[in-house]
Amino acid sequence: MTARMVGVAGSGSLLLLDTKPADLSLVAPYVDTNAEAVPGDPLLTVRFVDRLPRRELRLVGERHAVDDRALLMRSGAGWARLPLGDANAGDELVCERRVDEVPHLVDLLNLAALHRGALPLHAAALARDGAGVLLVGWSKGGKTEAVLARTARGDRLVADEWVHLDSQLTARALGYRMRIWAWQLAQAPHVAGRLSAKERRRLAAVGTLLRVAPQAVRSPLERRHGSYLRPEAAFPGQLAAAAVVSQVVLLESHDVSDVTSMEADAGLVAERAAASTRFERRGLMESYAALRYALPGISDSRLDEAHAIELAMARERLGQLPARVVAHPYPVDLDRLGDVV
Repeated sequence: MTARMVGVAGSGSLLLLDTKPADLSLVAPYVDTNAEAVPGDPLLTVRFVDRLPRRELRLVGERHAVDDRALLMRSGAGWARLPLGDANAGDELVCERRVDEVPHLVDLLNLAALHRGALPLHAAALARDGAGVLLVGWSKGGKTEAVLARTARGDRLVADEWVHLDSQLTARALGYRMRIWAWQLAQAPHVAGRLSAKERRRLAAVGTLLRVAPQAVRSPLERRHGSYLRPEAAFPGQLAAAAVVSQVVLLESHDVSDVTSMEADAGLVAERAAASTRFERRGLMESYAALRYALPGISDSRLDEAHAIELAMARERLGQLPARVVAHPYPVDLDRLGDVV
């Protein structure tokens, strides 16, 4: 049996069991698999098997099933057994090797970290002149754009997608890979230059197709008109392992022609940050709903209490910090956004 402990944003570790190189590649997009392990019990254990032992499955919709008292989820050609329900809360997430992804990996890590005192935030964080700036907002609100704009001006990247904020307001990254769209790369030569020649050719080919494609096929092409990059590949030498947050910026897309900034109520910004994190957990909550439907006697207090805990932590940790709201058009001019943020 092979075992590997991977650090998770300073909040704890992820224990990987029976992994082969192909299995590790399913984890690497979401967690820095080279991060040093944190002492103590792991936040989550993920085990890979050739086939899950199971009895006849009772299907719940297209992706879920129950087996005795456990919930299974289909991913690609394989199944994964999810550690949901109070009786299974400390159990392993077990994946067949045929899965396309490890279901709910980030959500389960965030949930475990939350119940150990860290505040997971769907946010980005920068280090500027020795201080941390937390960038919060809804999906497509402009967080990555602000990261691209400010790193071009010398800020260091702490995190782009997921931040764990401890009680001392120290922000650390989960290690999530970045998705950067072609229109963003066109305005961020300091990152575009990190792409391989093959990837640049692929983006150019997709762009050419988009210019001539009929509307009916544009949507799948548009989803391919971007690149995935690990933070260390996008910003070599410009990463910060952590930063103590001294300011919060709420980024919002508006129907406006220019980028504006104004002071904001920190309490309201904290509530919106918690709401954004709750929204990003919707996939896990869908699986939880399937479990509650199939096995009504089973519940998971960690999920039932998660948003209330997040909201209280966000108010406490962010509510006293200076806060601003930055409104911008979308797509936005990165140079102008960098000036304001």
